[in-house]
Amino acid sequence: MLRKLFSKLTEGQHRDITNGEIAQVIGVSDATISNFLNYKNELSLSSWLLIIRYLAPGDEDALISIIAEETITTENRLNCRLLMEYASTKRDLDLLSKLINSQSNAPKENKDWAEVYNLSLEFQKRNTDNDELLNKLLTYKPKTVETRLFSQLLISRVLYRMNDFKPMVRVAKNIEKEVEQIKNPYIRESYTARLCEIFAHGYLYQRNDVKKARFYANNIINSKFLCPKFTSHMYHLLGTSFVFESYEDSIKNFQQYYDILIKQGRTSLANQVKELDIFFANVLWGKNVNETETSDSLEKLHYYARNGLKHEFCETFNNVNQDDPFALYYLGVINNDPEAHLKSVAKFIESGNKFFAELPRKELAKHPVFNFSADVMCAMNIA
Repeated sequence: MLRKLFSKLTEGQHRDITNGEIAQVIGVSDATISNFLNYKNELSLSSWLLIIRYLAPGDEDALISIIAEETITTENRLNCRLLMEYASTKRDLDLLSKLINSQSNAPKENKDWAEVYNLSLEFQKRNTDNDELLNKLLTYKPKTVETRLFSQLLISRVLYRMNDFKPMVRVAKNIEKEVEQIKNPYIRESYTARLCEIFAHGYLYQRNDVKKARFYANNIINSKFLCPKFTSHMYHLLGTSFVFESYEDSIKNFQQYYDILIKQGRTSLANQVKELDIFFANVLWGKNVNETETSDSLEKLHYYARNGLKHEFCETFNNVNQDDPFALYYLGVINNDPEAHLKSVAKFIESGNKFFAELPRKELAKHPVFNFSADVMCAMNIA
């Protein structure tokens, strides 16, 4: 089946494609391709991905589906493991579930991978409470280096979801060197990208280092193995990183993220980008917007605060969490209240979010005494 697929891909082009050309594309010797065609070896998932993206990028879903069926049928254990990671990063949860279930009679190593990727499936489906999932990950007993590292990556992602940015980065830093030493190139690059994702968020929010955050985000975007469903959200991070610095760059990246989401059919998330991120940037930079462009109460508070609409602000403020750092910041704006801004800084720092602590800190720059207090909190990263 896979040999026929290879022939169909190479022969169905507008020009002759040689085996040597394919070998060069996927970084192997000509002999590796010859041995594959003569049933002496198999091509790894990473090789198939590079071939498909070179010859038929628009058919990736259908072609990977064929390869996955053949992989499961022939019990190619290595490619089953690689496909679990592929399906997870691609957010193809149906394929991931199918691969996990196919390993019930597999050797111990593959069962171990199925166990930890089942936890990943729970994380991605969002049908398990964060504390419960964290407990499952902490009690999980990995059998291989790769599954141990992956469980740590998942722990870090759960911590991000819980807004615990400091431990999130600490967990990732603890395994960085080990990830670099993973032997399989596909798993090494994919896990490295997962680390980059964590570091991009960590450097942006916890350390307020936008240059390093953008460095890690661009590493993900430029990955040769990852698919747009994994890389696309880095445009959101880039848009956020520019929100105080450049309106044009911020909106450009938010819009790119929005366009990708629409193309992927993820309309609900795309609408959130428009109503939250793009609306926030427009209000922050004083662009002409209308409150009807968002249904989010906090974003409406931002709009009312910037436009001095006290009556509307008070009505909405009564219906939000008044300890939310954004709500406190908007309260400080509408009332020109440095104490509210100081509380907002404290709340942001307490959650480990130095980046958005810049919102109230910039306002406190107008008040020398309060500005000193805000600077001390940001420097010490304590509330």
